[in-house]
Amino acid sequence: MKRALLLLCLLPSLAHANPNDELAMGSWVRSLHTPSANAITEDPLGGGTFAYARQVMPELVLPKLSLWGVAAFSGGGVLGTMFQTMTTSVEYLEFTAGARARYMLWRRYLSASARLDVGATRAALDIENDGQHYRDHGWGAVTTAAVSLDLMAYAGRTFGIGMRAELGRAMESGIALAPRANRPDDGTIELPMSSASLGHLDLGGSYFAFTLIGQF
Repeated sequence: MKRALLLLCLLPSLAHANPNDELAMGSWVRSLHTPSANAITEDPLGGGTFAYARQVMPELVLPKLSLWGVAAFSGGGVLGTMFQTMTTSVEYLEFTAGARARYMLWRRYLSASARLDVGATRAALDIENDGQHYRDHGWGAVTTAAVSLDLMAYAGRTFGIGMRAELGRAMESGIALAPRANRPDDGTIELPMSSASLGHLDLGGSYFAFTLIGQF
């Protein structure tokens, strides 16, 4: 009985023996293969990302396996052309929250992770034609699934720093866009007929991210 009570008293200190918080910052690039995205650009979407994670299930519960709650913010954009005469610009923001399961492969220096996030995205489309700009923006939903590999340059009991390579896929709901001229009295821009409609812009696709991570 005394041993059980002693173990219960030691659990909080043992759980906090390793870093429980994490900050990650880096860049990402996403391939765009949907008809609506390919109608406005041939280039991939890219930008930067910042994330905060908190360990919610330490390795003490399941050896080598821990669970982290994650909140992330990403932003970026891409340029392109439509119908060989119009210049396009997309501004992109993403806010997500989810969970990451991490499994230690080699001590504290090498680990593999899998994560699932849900959140909201904002896309703004700007079209320039003969000096006139047409613009609209909207909000949509996103679900992200990814796997990653972490390599730590230093992994102490209270602090660690390293890098993460992540490969995943973002699945987005289409965002309804109707670009309008900057002039208040102008109506919706009339685009030439195309097989790829701009009614709903889908910026989902596979992506690769590289981030620096700090644990404390």
